[in-house]
Amino acid sequence: MKKSLSGIDLRALITEMPQGYIKKLGTAGKDIFVIKVGAKNMIIRLSGWMYVSEREGETKKIDSLRYLENRRIRDVKQRGADRIVTFSLGDMEIVIELFGGGNLIVTKDGIIDFVAKAREFKDRRVVVGEKYALPQGSIDFFSMSFEDFSEVIKNGRYDAVRALAVDLGLGGEYAEEVCARAGVKKEKKATELSDEELELLHSAIRSMEPDGGYVYYENGSAVSVTPFESHLYKNLEREKHRSFSEAIEVYIAQMGKKPDKKSEEIRRAEEELKKIEEIINEIYSRYDEVYESKSFHGFAFDPEKTVEQNMQVLYERRKAMKEKIKGLERAKEMESAKERQRKEKEDKKIKEKKTQWYESYWWFFTNEDFLVIAGKNAKDNERIVKRYLTEEDFYAHADIHGGSSGVIKSYGRKPSDTTFKEACHFVACFSKAWGSISSCDAYWVRAEQVSKTPPSGQFLQKGSFMIYGKKNYYRRLPMRLTVGVVDINGEEKVMCAPDIRSEKRVTIVPGKKSVEQAAREISELLGVDAADVAKVLPTRGVEIENTP
Repeated sequence: MKKSLSGIDLRALITEMPQGYIKKLGTAGKDIFVIKVGAKNMIIRLSGWMYVSEREGETKKIDSLRYLENRRIRDVKQRGADRIVTFSLGDMEIVIELFGGGNLIVTKDGIIDFVAKAREFKDRRVVVGEKYALPQGSIDFFSMSFEDFSEVIKNGRYDAVRALAVDLGLGGEYAEEVCARAGVKKEKKATELSDEELELLHSAIRSMEPDGGYVYYENGSAVSVTPFESHLYKNLEREKHRSFSEAIEVYIAQMGKKPDKKSEEIRRAEEELKKIEEIINEIYSRYDEVYESKSFHGFAFDPEKTVEQNMQVLYERRKAMKEKIKGLERAKEMESAKERQRKEKEDKKIKEKKTQWYESYWWFFTNEDFLVIAGKNAKDNERIVKRYLTEEDFYAHADIHGGSSGVIKSYGRKPSDTTFKEACHFVACFSKAWGSISSCDAYWVRAEQVSKTPPSGQFLQKGSFMIYGKKNYYRRLPMRLTVGVVDINGEEKVMCAPDIRSEKRVTIVPGKKSVEQAAREISELLGVDAADVAKVLPTRGVEIENTP
């Protein structure tokens, strides 16, 4: 099954890409971007796919990219034969990389202004603020001369198909397609290819010109999609579409579907029944001619039996085939019912996924297993102190206007300095300090030191409290947090805290990425739901400092 577009596919696809003013740029799921130009939507799947669709799907705008709206796409081009597409917007570019997990990059005057996936390689850094550098290019087999082509192939260490696929960079599918078009045996050693065979192969590459889109099916399952009619899949059922984009959209919709074995069995049984009935009808219409031939459409007449007895065999076959079809249809219906029940159970489990009370606030468990909660706003600050701060608990607060009120739930245990420092670090990061200053002071006190009653003649705003007695400070706490996957009572949860001792974790600092963008990137790194990540991130811009 084809899993991504190739350089040859992209060459055909960019001719269908619209140019004009960008109406909207948003996301439609994990690693799926949508650029709306006029009435058309360019769908970009970083898993390796692009296409143009006229269908209006639900998309969510990327706030940090709103400045691209109303910018005009002046040109769309592919870098050589590589899986890199660039949309030119004058002084800005949108670069799509459809390899190695994919990426979407926005540059301004050559400097990266936005990147879906911040990455570092040996020869380049794809991070905001860096100059965008293209990866090392592969061979541009679209424009190479016959002499250069021959040199590459003749130097191949293996057979013809692997020389085309690996040394030239065509990939397996189109390397076999070229061999099929040229009539050259794919297993022939590359060093033994004649000049005539090389000329045929070179011409075959140039003959692969787009003429719409084709989806190919084997046993009812979609196996590939191409922008031209394939010689490699000449024996497969095919479906032609008006454009390559339309074919890709149909193919992607079919990709996740498992072959329906029962439907295929029913189809074959119905074909067999049809064949039997054709034989019966044909015998009745020209009995003497057919019967004298001793066989018809694969049915051999038994000379030892009378005409009626031979016909009876056919009737019995027809009856048995009808019963078989009924049985298969019943079995298919039972499978469908079981599948519906399975999906209903899965949906129920998802709905029943427990959300703990503390998840309504900022929260984390310290490395000593103390629960810490903090308010997301003034109303939350009031609530958690009044409802959850008991006499045996502790209170933490960032020493900055607009800081969160935090509660360290002790449940009768005595926290150590480690827990107090983690709690203070937490409330400092989840305050207005995040994204404003590089570090912040915070303190903790006992519950008995917290009061809603101000000194005479003073007034306390909602969410504010009076602290009496000594404050226990931690100074210059850095704006840095860890996002990781932890086990809480047998259930995996995404948690954001000053320090998480988990193999699946990343470190975050204040940055320009929106919560949505950062959550999407972190979810891919940790293998969790982006929505679960977004719930625990600070809301004032995030950058990923390091990855697992």
